Amino acid sequence: MAEEKKELTQKKQKGKNWYTIMAPPLFRERELCEIPATDPKYLKGRNIEMGLEELTGDYKKFARFPAAMKLKVTEVTGNRAKTIFGGYEVSKDLIFRVTRKRTQKIDLTEEYKTKDGWNVQITGLVILNRNAYTSIQKSVRKLLNERLKEMVTSVTMEEFLKDLLNRVSITQIKKEASKIYPARVVEITKIEVLSRPE
Repeated sequence: MAEEKKELTQKKQKGKNWYTIMAPPLFRERELCEIPATDPKYLKGRNIEMGLEELTGDYKKFARFPAAMKLKVTEVTGNRAKTIFGGYEVSKDLIFRVTRKRTQKIDLTEEYKTKDGWNVQITGLVILNRNAYTSIQKSVRKLLNERLKEMVTSVTMEEFLKDLLNRVSITQIKKEASKIYPARVVEITKIEVLSRPE
């Protein structure tokens, strides 16, 4: 059975070349993985999802943070495929794990534009320590929207992603939200690219 499976895999790969997927410049254009294709033109535009620990090479920092970044292939030169940022999402398991009984979950989904012309839709999450009045929820949601807008619109996409991974602004938002009502978790759970500069 194992031999049949191996033979089938070999048949599928026959006539295909292997291409090395390169990380975007933010991640030092590291070699990430290899994928087969019969023609390089079929690679352009393909999305590849990578865990943050694989993408950054920092397994210690991201091993316990289940989030993935989507990379889009933009150019193939020789056997190397260049990529750019294509999206980001935190695992639903993590969201489920941090959302406990008798806590207040506040979601926000808004569109923003970076200084260098990327249009993105961002989903933010705040979890308060206890159930909160509607007025408190509105105040926290307003704060989250204002701070995310500042975080995105004042910088380039690369600077924004650096901030996201270093958690500088996220930590600050949590401190500010806790002044309104004690916040247990603040996260950007999803980033969807709507358009990017050509």
